Amino acid sequence: MSDFCNKLTYRYLTEAELPQAKKLWAICFPEDDEEFIDYYFAERTAANCVFGAFDNANLVSMLCRDSRMMFANGELVPVCFVSGVSTDPAYRNRGIVRTLMSKLDADLICEGFAAALLQPFDFDFYKKLGYEVFSKRRTAVINEKAIEKAYSELKLTGNEQNKSISFTRPDAALINTVYNTYFGQRNGVLQRSIERCEALAHEFMLSGACSLCAGRAYAFWYPKEGELTLHEFAFENAHDALLLLERITAKHSEFLVELPCDRSIPGIPCSAEAEPLSMIKVLRDDCNWLRKLQPEPFDVCAY
Repeated sequence: MSDFCNKLTYRYLTEAELPQAKKLWAICFPEDDEEFIDYYFAERTAANCVFGAFDNANLVSMLCRDSRMMFANGELVPVCFVSGVSTDPAYRNRGIVRTLMSKLDADLICEGFAAALLQPFDFDFYKKLGYEVFSKRRTAVINEKAIEKAYSELKLTGNEQNKSISFTRPDAALINTVYNTYFGQRNGVLQRSIERCEALAHEFMLSGACSLCAGRAYAFWYPKEGELTLHEFAFENAHDALLLLERITAKHSEFLVELPCDRSIPGIPCSAEAEPLSMIKVLRDDCNWLRKLQPEPFDVCAY
């Protein structure tokens, strides 16, 4: 730890300090608007789950922690999902995040967590902190041609022949049921409560976010220029999945869907190569088996 890092104070925030956390988030994640930031700190986290580094009374770096249960080899394992790692630009490149993460590790070990998880912006940076690639993904390119081919191969009919299917925003009950059916107890999936499903449905009703379901299939995404990737996609049958994807192509002519390495959308090919999605740091010697799970783990998002 550098002399500068030694001068800082590391602790969890108080309610009165949340405005500082919101301000730092807005600086470090300018793509998120005020509505989302207010929602995040009201619904997705709490002051005692935000671990920060303070220079006197000023919050200069922080991370958010979320206690979860993860499926692995048919059992539930206590893990901590780390997100929102951010540092004031004036304080960067001084080793603060390294110190912050090290102190978090010590807390998690004392609390009995098996591992810490994150979806990084920079894999090389977190490798230096002891993290390693955990889950991987394959992608499918969705466009009108791919959907037509899938309908033909599966001998299904398209949207125009299915007027009885309604396209609506998914509610918490549907998200919960389809999520559990599609992802089940596969390795790397975080157990999700109905309350978390309600929070997820709420988030994707905010401005700048999109959600849609068709029968027993749902999707979440953030529209943006350039390459679009669905944030989460799950389904119970191929017919509803294709209807939903077809409807999304009406607004986005081509986009990507992330899928577990051993899953595909019937009739639509996936990329041959799997790409890293998340990283893990095992915190206990008796949990080293988490490093080599088969089938390979998959993590959809931090809910």
